[in-house]
Amino acid sequence: MAASDDVAAAILRAADQVFCESGFERAEMRAIALRADIAVGTIYNYFPNKWGLFTRILFDKWDKVEQQVRALGADAGLDWRARVAGILEAQMGYVAENAPIWTEIEAMATSGRRLTAGGDPAVLRQVIDWLIGEVAAALARSDREDWRQPPARDRFALTLVAAAGALARRRPREAEDNLAFLRSLLAA
Repeated sequence: MAASDDVAAAILRAADQVFCESGFERAEMRAIALRADIAVGTIYNYFPNKWGLFTRILFDKWDKVEQQVRALGADAGLDWRARVAGILEAQMGYVAENAPIWTEIEAMATSGRRLTAGGDPAVLRQVIDWLIGEVAAALARSDREDWRQPPARDRFALTLVAAAGALARRRPREAEDNLAFLRSLLAA
């Protein structure tokens, strides 16, 4: 690995830690630089600004969630309940590891307002909308007529995604119980 690759990797590791501890809004570039053992200005040689650094980390991590969800879609034998549960489990795993970041994703995605530290809420809304769309697509294959119709299906998908995020944030050590609870909602 080239020295510049090592520096970029150190910045990403440090920023990930700081964002996970503080969230995007409260994270400071000074803290990231200190943790990476570099000068603040060095960060800007690799990333345009804090938002650019944040979205790089966000989408690198979110790609793993998307891969998990796509793998569920490739399993032709998986029924709709198992697919919904798998999507929510992937989301909850992400949220449990990145709670401050997820809180800001939800806040920006739902309010449409930029955080004071900057950033485009449309980018974060894409994450939430994609997740809701995946859950809604799985619900469309259910045996419940009301869940196959867009208005009810979309509301229920949003409810499940919101509940999964809240449970993973507030009860991160109870992942199995959280998932069992969400599965029970699918049996209704």
